[in-house]
Amino acid sequence: MLKNIRDATRFFPIGILLTNVVCVLFVLTVLSGGFGSDFVFTQQLLAVFLMLGVSLCNVPLLLMLRHLSKPSLGARVLLVGVFFWFFGFLILIVSKTNLLWISSIPMILSGIFLCLQGLGRQRSDLRFLTFSSFLYALVFLLLQTIPSLWSVYQQGSFMVSHAVGYLIGSPLALGPTTSGAGIFLLTSVTLLGCFFVIGRKTRRDVLWFCFWIGFLCILWFGYLLLLGLLSYPASDALNLHPVLFLLCLIPLFGSLLSSQDRILISGASFIQKHSLRPHLMNGAVWAAVFLFLSTFLFTLVLPSGSLPVEPQKIVFYGDHMVGTWDVPEYGKYGKDAVGMFGLWPVTLTTLGYSTEIIVQDRGKFLNTTQPLLQNITRYLNLTDYTAIQESSQVTTSLLQDASVFVVSNLNVSFTAQEQSIIWEYVRGGGSLLVIGDHTNVGGMQEPLNELLTPVGIRYRFDAALPLDEKFKWLSCTQLLHHPITMSLLNLDELQYGVGASLDLSSSAFPIIIGSSVLSDEGNRSNADIAYLGDYEYNKGEQLGDVVLVAGA
Repeated sequence: MLKNIRDATRFFPIGILLTNVVCVLFVLTVLSGGFGSDFVFTQQLLAVFLMLGVSLCNVPLLLMLRHLSKPSLGARVLLVGVFFWFFGFLILIVSKTNLLWISSIPMILSGIFLCLQGLGRQRSDLRFLTFSSFLYALVFLLLQTIPSLWSVYQQGSFMVSHAVGYLIGSPLALGPTTSGAGIFLLTSVTLLGCFFVIGRKTRRDVLWFCFWIGFLCILWFGYLLLLGLLSYPASDALNLHPVLFLLCLIPLFGSLLSSQDRILISGASFIQKHSLRPHLMNGAVWAAVFLFLSTFLFTLVLPSGSLPVEPQKIVFYGDHMVGTWDVPEYGKYGKDAVGMFGLWPVTLTTLGYSTEIIVQDRGKFLNTTQPLLQNITRYLNLTDYTAIQESSQVTTSLLQDASVFVVSNLNVSFTAQEQSIIWEYVRGGGSLLVIGDHTNVGGMQEPLNELLTPVGIRYRFDAALPLDEKFKWLSCTQLLHHPITMSLLNLDELQYGVGASLDLSSSAFPIIIGSSVLSDEGNRSNADIAYLGDYEYNKGEQLGDVVLVAGA
């Protein structure tokens, strides 16, 4: 019987460690969109409950309350731990960005670690989890705030999936979300954290680490083989990701069990120092603190998404475009007005901007936009809100005072001289906003790509389609850290119909990503419905992490 008790006592810390690892990794996977971008509230709620479970499984509440009621150094360490824990949960509950959610996890874990220290219990496994979650949060922060790094991550996923597709003779082009690269990355970082916390490394430790990393790569490669061999609709692309998550636990558990004698250092300790300093000089704890502070600065303090101090002028190019400048009348066109840009200058003028529209023939433009026989002025007169500038071409003087020059659905190329003037304007500090549509509708693909050649952005001959058939773009869009996206309060402010995705060179960077989105290749023989494709996933089409908005 004593032997059974000793065995149970021996395996209990291992069980706690593995349970903690599964819960924390699952939370990080959910918050980073590894299982798909479901509703934000669902991700947040699940993370809160799981981290509460981790807290309750590790911290004895009654003992903690008794220690807090006694004035001692242990109580002070415990109080600091409770503060870290509470502050981490507060950020997880109150904040609205996944950057802050993920950075709150190491903060919560460091709080649990300090609470146990205050209770006189040493738990090196929690130091490992704090350090590993810190490493992953740092990697995630860099991917979200350095667009070029995210592009490398995206292209890496494409290259690996292309290689797998080449081997099996079935083309694959999977982005990080649909290939499971996020789960692979999280597990790799956790293995790295395990390797770093074991203390002094021997040659055997290095070999084991390389073995488990290699085994993890084989598992991911096998998972991609499975995706390449199976046939499935685009909406089911993420359904097998929980299987990959469970498979990736195998090398992680193997690494932990092979190093358990140095990771599972637990037991009682007695706090006899008269200063908090020795107990707070912990690298994992302060790493979590500095990570949170840097994330807070990146997401809330540094962005310059404020309104302009002085009134700014927006200039629109109003000719040679697919669409009209009609002002839609609610009730006549319904809630959705397609191909009408008239409300754009009206809205901007209402917000305090001044606007102009450049056209070749002012009289023809106004008669088309506000025809005499169907006089739209009884609803809204466009000329009351914007100035109409008549010019046969784009000139330096027209753009001289403009803050932004807007080109929408251009279907006739600018002359070489006009393009030179536009880019000279940009080099002088002006901004160029280019908007296009799907599958070369109206012949806009070539003119737009010619204009964007200097910055290496190209419109693809495709239509970007969300995989979520119920909630559409609301659950499929990812905003990278950028001043443009920081001014958005929530995803409801972004509205998409169907549009083309973008190819980027190294000189450009993504701003908004369609994480769970299909790049549906167009059909050049399908002129009746604007060259749209079949709205289905065919092997070889890009699936996941397509670029919707880019900058340079």
